[in-house]
Amino acid sequence: MSFVCFSLAATEFRPLRDMETALPREVQDLIRVRRQAAQELWPMIDLRLAKDYAVMTSLDKQGGNLTLEAEHRKSATDLLRSLGWQDVSEGVIVAVGDEEVHSRFK
Repeated sequence: MSFVCFSLAATEFRPLRDMETALPREVQDLIRVRRQAAQELWPMIDLRLAKDYAVMTSLDKQGGNLTLEAEHRKSATDLLRSLGWQDVSEGVIVAVGDEEVHSRFK
């Protein structure tokens, strides 16, 4: 599956209640796509991964799963730092996650 086709499939509308189960699968798919993608596509894929991890961080916090929340926050933080982001505070991670949820359900 090409990156463009995968992106379209991955961004299809999913009800919010399904997001918690869909995101881990989507992240694994993106990781698999990244391994096969040309290096110049990695920043786009990494940003998408960071957004997904940020959403998962919020969902984990709401669900009381502090271990997964910390793991997903670290993944989002590491990816955003690798993309050159200076501010990767908790507030930024929350804002990135909120924006991603909002953009999917406009």
